[in-house]
Amino acid sequence: MQLFHYEHLAPDFTTRDVVILKYGLSAEETGKLEKYLVDQYMNNKVPTKTDVKAKLAEIQGLPKDSVPMKKVIDILKGYQADGIMNKMIKKILK
Repeated sequence: MQLFHYEHLAPDFTTRDVVILKYGLSAEETGKLEKYLVDQYMNNKVPTKTDVKAKLAEIQGLPKDSVPMKKVIDILKGYQADGIMNKMIKKILK
């Protein structure tokens, strides 16, 4: 008797929650990142991917160069997939 049911996701499936789990962000780190993004959005600012990378490194207490750009892009795409601050995220990802 099978006790567990495993779901298989498409390789390109993404949501905010999936990328947060993928990169091991804590609830506190996620909250700080979201606060940063919301502050930027509310002030009609559009940070660059490099700005987001620097902020993510700061939040995680890591050197800026240790955060790969792929991680930043994946996280932003997760927010975009969930429709969170969609216009701003599209601009960042360009």
